[in-house]
Amino acid sequence: MRKVFLYLLLIMCGAAKAQNIALYFELIPEDLVLYMNAESRKSKIDTLSTDYLSMHTSGISTLDIKMLPLTNDSTNILTVIESVETVGTIDSNIKFYTTTWSKLPTEKYFPVPEYKDFYKENDSISLDEFSKLCIPFIVSYRFAGEGIIATIDPEKYLPVETYQKLSPAFARKHMIYLWNDDKWYKQ
Repeated sequence: MRKVFLYLLLIMCGAAKAQNIALYFELIPEDLVLYMNAESRKSKIDTLSTDYLSMHTSGISTLDIKMLPLTNDSTNILTVIESVETVGTIDSNIKFYTTTWSKLPTEKYFPVPEYKDFYKENDSISLDEFSKLCIPFIVSYRFAGEGIIATIDPEKYLPVETYQKLSPAFARKHMIYLWNDDKWYKQ
């Protein structure tokens, strides 16, 4: 009897780990899908796979969820990207949750981009001046394959003169993050 119980327990644990993201989506907190009941949420889904879900929550906003395994645990973590079209570009927010939708600290799983990640040294502008002029610092996140791409498009929202002054200081306008050892890492 004890062997049968252990066998059933192993099967249930394996099944829990292999669960589809759609099961977690059914329990999504209201603050992530404001003004949408369960039926309208389903109708807004654009892409759905076993570990990824993408939906339009309004005409200008999207919600993307990627389920990732934790290596030292039999559970998963949910990476959630909320994006809104604003001032000619996309502004995103990234959050992390357990599969029971308990919020997790972002800094534990994701090193947020900083000015210095997009800056290259040059004779015309210092990092300090770059960071003061590149405000607002609007970052767009999107899942791409197994990674996340963080993009800034300051030419879309900064005054032309300001952008022209900053442009020699841009080392890049996007960076890639990859999931490894239970954390997203900048590449």
